[in-house]
Amino acid sequence: MAAVRVTGLGAVLDTELVVAAVSTGAFAGRTAVPVDALVDVRWITAPASHAEPLLGVWPGPPNRPDIVHCARDWLTKLQVVAGGFGVTTVPSRLSPVLPPGVSLLRVDGAPPEIRRVLVARLPGRPTPTITAVIRALPRPPDPCRPPLTGAVPWARRGRAPGAVIRVSAGCP
Repeated sequence: MAAVRVTGLGAVLDTELVVAAVSTGAFAGRTAVPVDALVDVRWITAPASHAEPLLGVWPGPPNRPDIVHCARDWLTKLQVVAGGFGVTTVPSRLSPVLPPGVSLLRVDGAPPEIRRVLVARLPGRPTPTITAVIRALPRPPDPCRPPLTGAVPWARRGRAPGAVIRVSAGCP
């Protein structure tokens, strides 16, 4: 596999991982759930590979999770949650697209799980589509980094032919 030269990397936003659950189930009416209550729940995950962790299960379970369904995208997983078939993890920023009947729960008793959205650029001029995507990404203030204002700096300078938007685990 050939190496790809990346000439810029920028953190766009951090988002907290939360649990999505059916609003009428065992966690009805709650805004948070103790981490111990997640031990025996049924999980809806994304297919795992040796290169990626199991996505959809709260990190570090003490037991083998009971996985009842796998889906490749968050919106499908949320529809399965809405059907009452299990719970899944999602970035809290997905709250605007929750289907009816799904609630998001913070997890108490465990350290917060933060996901960072990164944008990487390749050398050269960006396409209008890539520039539009980068400009459309939200940029809330980050206490650890100066805020990005307007477009991502390399998009303004016209140096990115393409961009990769990636959600990573943890903060560097």
